[in-house]
Amino acid sequence: MEKARIGTAILKSLDEIGVFIDDIEKEDDFDLREYLLDSIQFISFIIELEMELDVEIPSELLLFDNLSSFFSFGEMILGLTKETEECYV
Repeated sequence: MEKARIGTAILKSLDEIGVFIDDIEKEDDFDLREYLLDSIQFISFIIELEMELDVEIPSELLLFDNLSSFFSFGEMILGLTKETEECYV
């Protein structure tokens, strides 16, 4: 899976839970924690993302601090999708 697909999936998952990111903000790295205001939004976002990408995010990675950078979080998810794809090869 490619980076652009991951970024799109993250933004779509945020949209699905009612969190909208400005187009200007999408072009730069930003702190996802500023948009997820409580634990319910956080869990809802993770569930949406897992369904969108058909991947399970291990509980040890479900740390709020992992959302400090949109790009870093995307890289972490990209790594998970690559691991999942390798399991099926």
